[in-house]
Order: sequence, then structure tokens, then C-alpha cells
Amino acid sequence: MTLASIAELVAASRPQVFTLLERATEKITTSPHVTHVYVRGSLAAGRADRMSDLDFVAGVADEWFEDFHEALDTFMTTEFNAILPGWRDTIVNKMGGIGYVYLVENGGKLYQLDFYLVPASRAEDVPARTTRACLLHTRQYVPACDAALRMKVAKYIAQTAERPRTSVELMVELLVLLQMVYKRVRRGQHFSAYGEWVMARETVRDLVRSSLIPTSPNWGWYRLEEELATTPIGRACGRSLHDLLLLQPPTSGAELDNIVERCLHIAEMAAPATVAQLADAIGSYRAYLDLN
Repeated sequence: MTLASIAELVAASRPQVFTLLERATEKITTSPHVTHVYVRGSLAAGRADRMSDLDFVAGVADEWFEDFHEALDTFMTTEFNAILPGWRDTIVNKMGGIGYVYLVENGGKLYQLDFYLVPASRAEDVPARTTRACLLHTRQYVPACDAALRMKVAKYIAQTAERPRTSVELMVELLVLLQMVYKRVRRGQHFSAYGEWVMARETVRDLVRSSLIPTSPNWGWYRLEEELATTPIGRACGRSLHDLLLLQPPTSGAELDNIVERCLHIAEMAAPATVAQLADAIGSYRAYLDLN
């Protein structure tokens, strides 16, 4: 076997996530407002495999942070073929910013891309706030921000984190979590799969509660059965939600597809306009199930 043949084998065996890493780093760093780019997770730790996700932290000039954040979904759709808006990540390490999880298409497969934005004035604190972070890019940055601007950005970040999720955001969260659960099961990470499976079903609950009983003073599961029992749609959603609670995390593409259909059935009863709004994105999501 020649060295050229070995090189071809190495290239063919290289996980596509590395190609996506190179492409993503190039795209992200073209913005003059991005001052730092870190990669985290399995790529930074040297444990990447074909199911690994991309985990980025980008430092953004403080004076441009809000504008960059508002444009992030559009950027991810146009530059990375994100099939859904980003899910505002509630389980990521607190690093002083705002994190999102995207599902992006690359080479006919679906990948998870985590994108965490942090103000440039706090970007150098990132390595101390996470288990491992590898700096891929930095540019000289002279902060134009003063204490008042830093406080303004911090308030914006806090308000974003505290803002109640819309029905569209809950649907996106559900679809992302189901994909994450399936990946965990395939990797044998059963504890993590269980935790995210619990979160996915709670997201369905929150979608039902916020859509059908938005003025309820109660939260979570408390008195949910009683409140749903007052309308035919509520009772139907309650029965379907009860059946969903009895299911185990998906262990095959067919099981994942079945669970997605069950969740969408509940969503269509509780929030039909939301499902219609995301119809194209849901169609793309279904097309990529179990392809990676």
C-alpha cells in the first residue's frame, strides 16, 4: 500500500465533523465583531467521533453583542443550513452569555452545532468557566465599552434568559432534545439519555400548558390533569401526554420516528398554528432522522 493510498484511507475515515469544524470556524471568524472563538466538548478533548457535535463559544464585541445575537438564527440558516431556529440552551455551563443549539445539514447528514455567545469583555474568562476550551481564533480588540455598556449587555443577557419561551421555541426545543436523546442512547450514555428524555416530555407538557391554559396560576405538572379535563381538546392532550410518559427513550430510528409522531400529534392538538408555521422545518427534520 502506498503512502498516497494510506492518505486516502485516512481522509475517508476522518469524521465529517472535522470538515464542518473547519468550515464553521472560517465562517464565524469572517465577522470583524467576533474577537474570540473557542471549541469545547469532545473536539477540544480529542474524543470526537462520527456522532460528535460542534461546540463553539464566540466572543463578540460588546457594542455589537445585541445585534449579533438578533441575527444569529439568520446567520445559521444561510451559512450552515440550519433546519430549525436555535434552541436557547438551558443546560449549558454558565459562561456569561447566551447559548443555542442548532441542527445543521452537512453532506446529507444532520449535526448538532452548539453556539454560545459571550461579550468580548468576558471572553477571556471562558476557559475558567468550562471543563475544556481550545482557542481557535482571536483578534486584537480594544474595548469600546465602559461600565454602563457592560451593565447594559449583562441586563440584555439576563432578560433573554428569563424571557418565557414561545410555542415555536418550545417546539424547536422538543425536536432538538429528541435528537439529543437518540444520540445519547446510541452512544450508551443512558443516564444522560434519561435526563434529556425527561426534559423532552416536560417540554411537551409546557407546550400543552402554555397553549391550552395560558392563564393558569399553576406550574409544571401540578393540577395539570384537572385543568386539562375542562375541554375536549385538553382531555385528548392529557391522554396522549399520559401515554407519552410511559414510553422509554428511543433505541432505533423507527422508535425515534414513532415518538416524534406522538409528540407532533399532541402539538397539533394543542398548538396547530405553531406546527403549521414550522411545517417545512419539521419536514426537513423528519427527512434526516436516523441518517447520521
